[in-house]
Amino acid sequence: MATEWQPLLNDLDRLQQATIEKGGKVITTRTHVTGQVGNVFKAVSIALPHNISE
Repeated sequence: MATEWQPLLNDLDRLQQATIEKGGKVITTRTHVTGQVGNVFKAVSIALPHNISE
């Protein structure tokens, strides 16, 4: 793997999602994108989900 990919891979590793369920309510949250992650998703026409969704 070429070293120029490593910063992007590190940024992708930091992208996480969690789902919390309590009292019949489900909330999904994710971390903020960092580095070039947002640009990469935009370049391939994939919309990132909202930071918090019910």
